[in-house]
Amino acid sequence: MDRMWVVFKKEYLQKVKSLGFWLSTIVLPVFMVGIMIVPMLLMTRQKPTLTVTVVDPAGVVLPALLAAQEERAQAAKSANAQPGGRSMDRQTEVEIVFRKSAGESPEALQKKVEERAIDGYLVVPEDYLLAEEFEYYARTLSNISAFAALESVLNRALFSLKGESLNLSPEDKGFLRARASLKGFRVEKGKAKEEGALAGFFAVLIVFMMLYMLILIYGSFIMRAVLEEKSTRVVEILASSVPPFQLLMGKILGVASAGLTQVAVWIGFSVLLSAGALPMAAAAGALPSFTLLQMVFFVVFFILGYLLFASLYASVGAMFNNEQEAQQAATLVVIPVIIPVVLMQMVIADPGSTASVVISLIPFFTPLIMYLRILVETPPVWQIALSLVLTVATLVGVIYASGKIYRTGILMYGKRPNLRELWRWVRA
Repeated sequence: MDRMWVVFKKEYLQKVKSLGFWLSTIVLPVFMVGIMIVPMLLMTRQKPTLTVTVVDPAGVVLPALLAAQEERAQAAKSANAQPGGRSMDRQTEVEIVFRKSAGESPEALQKKVEERAIDGYLVVPEDYLLAEEFEYYARTLSNISAFAALESVLNRALFSLKGESLNLSPEDKGFLRARASLKGFRVEKGKAKEEGALAGFFAVLIVFMMLYMLILIYGSFIMRAVLEEKSTRVVEILASSVPPFQLLMGKILGVASAGLTQVAVWIGFSVLLSAGALPMAAAAGALPSFTLLQMVFFVVFFILGYLLFASLYASVGAMFNNEQEAQQAATLVVIPVIIPVVLMQMVIADPGSTASVVISLIPFFTPLIMYLRILVETPPVWQIALSLVLTVATLVGVIYASGKIYRTGILMYGKRPNLRELWRWVRA
């Protein structure tokens, strides 16, 4: 066992002392923060403007649109004026300029759109109070925020016009227009804690994807390390002094420790970065709650998932002589990691469904799916315990088979083994 720890130390120090390790450790969080903050800064500096010509034969809808746009702008200012507040509705960030049509034909208006004189034109039907659809012609409809903003102003204007047709007072219209919002509370273990729905969803998504990426990336590191040592014949020297199984486990545990070190650095970086925002987020109820149990299970499922797939990757690396051949076989290892990502939305929508329970108990899916269920809604203890038992049992079998394949495969050159030979290696 002492030799295994020597290999463990060598793999760990080699990984954490490399320039690539620290570049990925530092650059990745900075990059993630950048892709979130830079677009927001750009949008605050450059407020998009939508110029729309209104074809309004009756001349009634255009004034209502102008009034509705002014009300919307005032509402956005009020939201931004709240303590620590900024309107999160991207629709309010779009400024719409309405122009009255000068009686141009549809062809003339379309030409203006194509020449970029206007962004689009809105056609008001004769029965505008009863109409369910208004036609809007534009050069592009891919700007979802602008399209939704125009639709919002139109509906606000129509609401006002319908209220006037029913002789409603401004107070009555304000009363009817008032909207209610949902205030979310997460119930767990007899306690209710306020939590923002979006904050909770994105927290679950980020943690899930972090676990997915760590298992996938660090598992593939093992395959590359085995291939590199095999191609340079270094493994022959190592195998003469270290038993193959101890060599395999030392590699796997060393790289796993490097992965946990990287996670610790990321967590520390996140805490320092968000230290100023945490009190405000907590006061607003937007801070997702992570229990100690969830944090412990993150480490547990990372270790189980990593050991499971790293053993498979090591077997693939030992079976082949170059990375091109190994990558083709590694596709079969990647599939069980990708399937949980495909099923993620289904599990988040109903974590207690029969399908979610069954999938979370399949050992190759357990590290991701069961942990996802724990994040969304803690499952019964027996389900967590059963998933751990099944995964550990599968892990023991996979490590045993991988050790057998690794022991023979690292010294095999020039020949690609078939299934019969692999089975013989495992039984040897």
